[in-house]
Amino acid sequence: MADQTLIHDDIKLYTTAEKFYLEPTINPTEIMVIDRVSGESCVKNFNEVKIPIPPNAYKPVCGFLGTIKLISGHYLIVAKYRICMGKINGHDIYQLAGHELIPFSRSNTHLTSKQIDENSTYERMVSAALQTPGIYFSYGYDLTHTAQRLHSVSADFHKMSMSSRAEPRFLWNGFVLKDYAHAQFARFALPLVQGFVSIKHISVGGHQMALSVVSRRAVTRAGTRLFMRGVDAETNAWNTHAGRDKMACDAIKTPSEWHGYICTRCHSAIPPPSLPSRVIKHTSVGGHQMALSVVSRRAATRAGTRLFMRGVDAEVGTLCCGVRGYN
Repeated sequence: MADQTLIHDDIKLYTTAEKFYLEPTINPTEIMVIDRVSGESCVKNFNEVKIPIPPNAYKPVCGFLGTIKLISGHYLIVAKYRICMGKINGHDIYQLAGHELIPFSRSNTHLTSKQIDENSTYERMVSAALQTPGIYFSYGYDLTHTAQRLHSVSADFHKMSMSSRAEPRFLWNGFVLKDYAHAQFARFALPLVQGFVSIKHISVGGHQMALSVVSRRAVTRAGTRLFMRGVDAETNAWNTHAGRDKMACDAIKTPSEWHGYICTRCHSAIPPPSLPSRVIKHTSVGGHQMALSVVSRRAATRAGTRLFMRGVDAEVGTLCCGVRGYN
């Protein structure tokens, strides 16, 4: 099912001494207004807002990412540049290629020299996070959820804003969008995910095929291996990634048919082992699991692989080796 709430892609950003105005470029029917003094935001009808500067005095941006409060005050975060990676279910998938931080405050005269230095450090930290490779977004396709989940939910779910219904574990700008969960911001708040996206088009036997791989990195316990390892008390694993693959062919008449690899246990007589509650919670939150062994089949590693396969199978369900298609 295609998403029914589409986010504005190209936006004109007007900046005055008192307010920010975000006006959609294509067929504008609404304008987002942010007060630079009070920090209050609202979305108004296009005909009700008169922008007090020339129509051509704007900055072109390609998405509203949220606001964040630093030492000097609030900052507006917008996406400036993007790279199209391809299409999934008819929706363009983009990689974030540039951003801009715009302060609400017009000067730093209210800060001490030490506060100015610290504020500059925080600005660089926010910019460094947004410049991290592998940040992706889409104006019409929810990258935070799996395809199976998007096809199994009700129609009311698709009517919600993409930011409010996004999976919190994979929403990387959830903190800066927390003040924009109201329905009026549904077509402005742009969710971000971090991970890997690759979409390739090939021809096999005269049929055109599209292969796509999407890997999403969780926001919980993210970090380098030197500082972050293992699982915490809330069963959040270090640098958790959730990946999915899709194969679409022009010979398949059902557009929602996806193909992927799964595994099954061949010997049903093996008694299921008992697992710790943390393992059960971890597998249930992650949904359907795919266990792929890439370790040696000898000695201790072989025993460890068997234990993992049997353990996951006990809680997730039957696993089988092969390829299948599912809707």
